[in-house]
Amino acid sequence: VYVAYQDNRAGNSDIWVAMTTDGTTWSEDQVTTDTSEQTDAVIGAFDPTDEAYVVWTDARNAADSNGLDIYGAGPSDDWINRNVATGQGDDHSPATATYVTAHVLWIRDIGSFSDVLYANDTNDLPMIGVGILDEPNLVAVNPTVAIETDGSDTTVFAAWQDNRNAASGDAADIYFVEGG
Repeated sequence: VYVAYQDNRAGNSDIWVAMTTDGTTWSEDQVTTDTSEQTDAVIGAFDPTDEAYVVWTDARNAADSNGLDIYGAGPSDDWINRNVATGQGDDHSPATATYVTAHVLWIRDIGSFSDVLYANDTNDLPMIGVGILDEPNLVAVNPTVAIETDGSDTTVFAAWQDNRNAASGDAADIYFVEGG
């Protein structure tokens, strides 16, 4: 069992992972050490190897023109931090689902607009996210996304909370997409 979390024991938010094989004895690994803020940790596991993979929102490059990025790491490479997704604007609120391929969903804010982006690790890092909204740059997306596979790498399901109809008095809606 792996649990990823944000911890402030160093005076800034870092990502840590706790692991157990028996449910009673836990060990911890510090995943990030950069003095900027790392938040929104989420974890997936590669099946059939059961290797954990954690992704998070990372502010280490926030001073440059790209803003917040999505970073990731796994134990097989000693939790080396890798820039998973970067682009103009702020990339944040990741979700991940893994089978053999790591599938990542996140939100990108550019100005007052938000998009939901998807990528997988079948190409080199950083991943180039593909917008999955049918009205990109026209909606206000709340930072709530979810992604899952069908137990293989052939079908991926993504869902998010979306405020595109809020101006007309409607509450937020849940949108869903299936891709392969």
